[in-house]
Amino acid sequence: MRLAGLTLSTFLTVTSAHAQDWSGFYGGASFGASDGKQTTSGREFPLSGSAPGLFVGHNWQSGNLVYGAELAYSDGGITLDRFPQIEYHDVIDLKARFGLALGRTLAYGVVGWSQAVYVNGAFTDKPDGGLFGVGADRMFSDKVFGGIEVLYRRTDFPLPNAVGGKADNDITTVALRLGIKF
Repeated sequence: MRLAGLTLSTFLTVTSAHAQDWSGFYGGASFGASDGKQTTSGREFPLSGSAPGLFVGHNWQSGNLVYGAELAYSDGGITLDRFPQIEYHDVIDLKARFGLALGRTLAYGVVGWSQAVYVNGAFTDKPDGGLFGVGADRMFSDKVFGGIEVLYRRTDFPLPNAVGGKADNDITTVALRLGIKF
């Protein structure tokens, strides 16, 4: 048992010495593709889209452990496949990030809150709800990094009184990211 503890301690010490410093402010741009469904009155409607986005955040680091907060904006560009006049745009995500620095790579998970603007003709609402996901960033230099992030959002909102009920949205987004650490 002591040998296992000593081996683990040695591994963490050696790995920590070689970990990239991810602490500090950062910002960048992303491009994501979304897929999912809107469920209304028991009927499912597929939705999809792609859009550019921006993100800013701050990381703190202790050894190989990295944690932080991020605010992200995406144009959205998500529409119901059979009803392109129904769309989600102006998506805002507030994320808590928890990760592990592995050399020049940061593998992380996120949990948070998401909100979008939903437009269906004259009806507009702002569905919000939870999100979670995973991602990985890779440092190309001391300041520039790139990566990929996969987010799952679950939001809902009440429908107009004429329709009744509510709409549930399940949206998965895969985004490529390019950023700068300040």
